[in-house]
Amino acid sequence: MSRPPATADLENLLPARTVAVLSAEPVTDSERLPDAPLPSPERAATGPMQPARREAFVHGRTCARAALNLLGVPNPVIPVGADREPVWPAGIVGSISHCGPVAAAAVARSEDVGGLGIDLETDEPLDRQTLPLICRASERDALVHAKDELHRAKLIFSAKESIYKCLWPIVRHFVDFQDVGIRIEPATRSFAATEWYASLPDPVIGSVRGRYLVRDGWILTAAWLPGDITKDQR
Repeated sequence: MSRPPATADLENLLPARTVAVLSAEPVTDSERLPDAPLPSPERAATGPMQPARREAFVHGRTCARAALNLLGVPNPVIPVGADREPVWPAGIVGSISHCGPVAAAAVARSEDVGGLGIDLETDEPLDRQTLPLICRASERDALVHAKDELHRAKLIFSAKESIYKCLWPIVRHFVDFQDVGIRIEPATRSFAATEWYASLPDPVIGSVRGRYLVRDGWILTAAWLPGDITKDQR
C-alpha cells in the first residue's frame, strides 16, 4: 500500500465550515489524537467487539472527538445508537470511516451543513460478483466499455457509502445500493445522485453533492447536504 491520504486531502473534499481529522498512525503516536480512554458511553459499545474491530472503533472515535474539539465542542462523546450509528452532540452532523490502519472523521454544525458522509476504501477492483448488487443497470451500462470497469465500480461503491451516511440522520432508514444511482464527473472529481427510489425525499436526495480523491492506492469520498435543509425534512 502506498502513502495513505492525509487530513488535508479530506478537508479539500469537504464544504466550508467542516472540520476533519484523518489519522494513519497508532492513536498514541499522533499529537492530534491524544491518548485518552474512551468515555464510558463509547467504551460500553466495545464489549462484544473482536480486537481488530475494537481497534478500528477506538481509532475512529478518537478522530471524531479530536475533530469536535477543533470545532469548539467541549468534552464530546459519540455513543452508539440503536442502529449502530454514531450519535453526535446536539446541533452537530458528522461521519466516521476507517479502512485498515487509517481512520477519519468529519464534523460540522447543522446550521452550516445539513448532512455529512465520508468513506475510505482501498483502490482495489470491486468483486465482479457484487457488481449487480452495487451498481444499478444504468451505472453498469456506463461502465461496460471502461478499461478499469471494476476500479470505477469501487469508486461508485465508496461514493454511495458516503451518500448513505449523509442521508441517514434525515431519512432514518437503511438505504440500499440500488436505491440511488449516481453520476461520476472525472473532470471535477465530483459526484451527484441522478436517480432514486420514491422512498427518498426528492428535495433531500437531489441536494446531495460529493467529491472524491483516488490516489496512491486509496479512494476517499465525501458527500454533504446544504445547511438549509428544512427541519421538516430532517
